[in-house]
Amino acid sequence: MIFKPNTGKQMLLSIAAAALFAASGAASALTISNVSDSDGSSAYFDITLNTATTVGDITTIDLGIDAVNGFKAEAPAAGPPALPFDSAFDTVQLTITADPGTQLVSLDFIESLMVTTGATGYAQINGSVAVAGGGTKGFNALYLPNTGATFDTASISPDFVFAPGTTEIVVTVSNSLFAINDASIEKTSASLVVETAPIPLPIPLALLGSGLLGFVLVGRRNRQA
Repeated sequence: MIFKPNTGKQMLLSIAAAALFAASGAASALTISNVSDSDGSSAYFDITLNTATTVGDITTIDLGIDAVNGFKAEAPAAGPPALPFDSAFDTVQLTITADPGTQLVSLDFIESLMVTTGATGYAQINGSVAVAGGGTKGFNALYLPNTGATFDTASISPDFVFAPGTTEIVVTVSNSLFAINDASIEKTSASLVVETAPIPLPIPLALLGSGLLGFVLVGRRNRQA
């Protein structure tokens, strides 16, 4: 037996499938815009090196470190009363926008450091991450004498968690490095880690999709019986 296409039911099936697909959609990449460095004289963050990599629902935004000057503070060794001191400071700001159909879920900041302190050396890092309208989270660490060459990481805790439906944020990252008397501290990487998720459809629309799909399938079975 040959069945003729039922255009009306085919259309219903297409609508139902589209509604269900939209309800279970997949997270996508982000758009980064309005990137600026508030301290152009230092520019330890190199905004020309910003990159973003998306794996599943997680996008990692590399803020970029100046390849020529680096982002570091270094102080040579000297006896009292001389206490050599060095510092480095920079701030970068950017806008993160979720792709259509996607919302922002959370934001974390992670950076790595290489620290060395001698017998009389001290090093310190201070930093903050601010989200416009969402508050500020800070982080810091102090390194005492005789640290040697140490690789370390710093991050904010807990992460920023956004209200459902958030699709755009403005983020400001500030970092300060300090070295005193036979010490050096250098930032080797800095990244923002953003989690996204699909924006769910309202329940009635999702039910409409599943209902239409069930109606079409039942109709087909009855026709083939």
